[in-house]
Amino acid sequence: MAIERRIQSSQQTAPARTARTGEVVIEVDPFDAQHASAGPAPRPTGRRMSAPAVSPGAVLRYRWTILIVAVLIAVPAGLAIWFNHSPLYRAVGEIYVSPIIPQIVYNTPENGGIPNYIQFFNSQASAVRNATVLNRVLEQPSVKGTSWYSTEESSWSGAKLSRLERMLDALDVRPRSGTNVIEVSFVAGNAEESALILNAVLDEYHENVERLARATASQVSHQLQDKAEQFETEKKGVAETIRTLTASLQGGSPDALFTQATTDLRAKETQLEDLARTRKLLEMRLADLEGTNPPDGGPAASQPAQASGRYEDDEKWRRLDEALRTAREELDALHTLGLTDRNPKVEIAQRRVESRERDLRDREKYLDEHPRAAVLAADPSNARMTPATIRAQLTDISRQQTLLADAIAGQRQDVHNLGELIAMLDEQRDELRRKGAVLQDIQAKMIQRQVEAGAPGSINIQSRAFAPTVPSNTTKRNMYLGMVGLAGIVAGVLAAFLRASLNPVVSDADEIASGTDSPFLGYVPWAANAENALPEARALQNEAVRVVRTALLQRLHGATGQALLITSAGPEVGKTTLAIAMARSLAACGKRVLLVDADLRRPSVARRLGLTGGPGLLALLRGGASDAARAIQSMSSMLHVLPSSEPIQSPAETEPLANGVFSRRLESWRRDYDVILFDAPPVLPVADASILARQLDGAVFVVREERCRRSEVEDALANLRATGGELLGTVVFGASRNRRYGSSYYSRYYALAGGEKALPLPAQGSPS
Repeated sequence: MAIERRIQSSQQTAPARTARTGEVVIEVDPFDAQHASAGPAPRPTGRRMSAPAVSPGAVLRYRWTILIVAVLIAVPAGLAIWFNHSPLYRAVGEIYVSPIIPQIVYNTPENGGIPNYIQFFNSQASAVRNATVLNRVLEQPSVKGTSWYSTEESSWSGAKLSRLERMLDALDVRPRSGTNVIEVSFVAGNAEESALILNAVLDEYHENVERLARATASQVSHQLQDKAEQFETEKKGVAETIRTLTASLQGGSPDALFTQATTDLRAKETQLEDLARTRKLLEMRLADLEGTNPPDGGPAASQPAQASGRYEDDEKWRRLDEALRTAREELDALHTLGLTDRNPKVEIAQRRVESRERDLRDREKYLDEHPRAAVLAADPSNARMTPATIRAQLTDISRQQTLLADAIAGQRQDVHNLGELIAMLDEQRDELRRKGAVLQDIQAKMIQRQVEAGAPGSINIQSRAFAPTVPSNTTKRNMYLGMVGLAGIVAGVLAAFLRASLNPVVSDADEIASGTDSPFLGYVPWAANAENALPEARALQNEAVRVVRTALLQRLHGATGQALLITSAGPEVGKTTLAIAMARSLAACGKRVLLVDADLRRPSVARRLGLTGGPGLLALLRGGASDAARAIQSMSSMLHVLPSSEPIQSPAETEPLANGVFSRRLESWRRDYDVILFDAPPVLPVADASILARQLDGAVFVVREERCRRSEVEDALANLRATGGELLGTVVFGASRNRRYGSSYYSRYYALAGGEKALPLPAQGSPS
């Protein structure tokens, strides 16, 4: 066939390009790539068109539904909120919490920087809402006299709320971030009462803080007082013990008594040693007298010399030794008293000991050099004593030694007891001094606390509440009203959407544009009587057709010899009107146009254009009209019309549309005309449009608002795609309104431009 040859030629001269739309790949016509190729374009491949969706424009067509539903919902709810939402007044006060308690004179644990201040600051919010504080507020007569106090409220479950629970709900305490201020607010139905109750809360809270501070201070003061009394009693007891110990010393100095006792003890011990030496000398003399010792010059002659070599026989040595022991005992006594080596008494005693040691060593050195000096120092009267006298003296010396030993033992016990007494006395004196120092510290702290009791506290009421003049819940009420209004609008939109969804007909051009793969060519306003329409209405209609024509030519990319099909889903939607208007508009822009009435069952082009009868398309295809020029009638030099003959009687008479005669005739027309428009019958009632669509270059689908059903439009477009026809675009006829191109400014502009001839649009409801 000629059409197939032109398609193959176009595909050879220009490679096909593809355009991607979403997930669907649509093959672009070859003549679109070259902008100037003749013949039919290859059929695009793509998904089956989805059903048109409900567009926002379709929903807005039910604006009265939106308005009525919104009013029915918003007005009652708004009135209920307005009258039931009582005004509430919010009184605000401020509490200042200082991080430092200033001191007046003394630095006590209660003043200075507050430890863990952040925790202390945050804890005051709970202190304000303390049940003890709030219960005392509720007990005040001024609060009991308010209407808030006498009003009863219930929870959402119906349980009656206590006044304490209501106060906790109405009281809000919030530390202000970044400051030392705590904001306290109270909400009530009366402005004066809200301020009164909040001030009562602030006063009671401040009083409670001071009460706790006084209680703490009193407790500490009592503890200090108890400690002071305790130490005072203990101090008196120690002083009494010291007096008792001092009385036992019989008024003497402890150090002097101890020194005297140790001196007496040493004297007795020296006396005992002297008795022992005297006894030994007497025994030696007795032995000499009785002849038990050898005579002078014999073996025993050396005994006196030996005895005289002993240091103890020397009287001076004995005195020096006694003085050294006494000095050492005095030094030990001082050490026993707890005196250190740096004490002056100890230093003197130490020097005395060193001096006695030097004297004793010097005497010993002398005796070593003169052995006979010790013998000469003995009692010379011993030479005249008889043995009986010596024995009597020995007996007396033995008795003296016994008595002196007993006295020394008693003296040693007295010295020991005196040392213990002195040590106990020193210990009690130290304890007395320690308790006196502690008692002085306690008394000093008591004085400090009494002085610092007047220091400013760390918590103060910075701002008291005043009666507000504007309710605090106005914003909330307005918000509720706005929410109700928005809910009404949403409900109205949902109702309108439901109506639009349940409406089976197409109510807006956007439904077609969003439900098809092909572009939307334009919207043409409808007129009930186009010939008698106002000038501005006719101008708007003509301008709408020009928009459709421009969009269609853009799809054709300037190619000549294009055969286009104009059809619809059903009858009476304006397809014939659009075909005539498009033919005139294309001819007016310089295109050679052939308008073919291909609706063999209900032809109307000749009648609409006022043409005389004659052989039509079917007669030409059957060969009944051999001269095509005689069949085609001229409307102008650029517009020719091939009307149809009388309506066919049988569907079988349309078969010539599918044979080669139509293809050859179409090929001839392509060479003679730029555009061939076929006014075809609807797609759904008959198959003529589908048969023609697969042989032509494209189809323009016409939809009329408020008449075409969505399901019919979907089925018709699906049939066109199934038969291989290309959908160039859709045109929508408006439902008796100029909503798209009808602003008052442009309407006056077109009216002043001169009255153009109106399009031959049929009256609403007339055949298309």
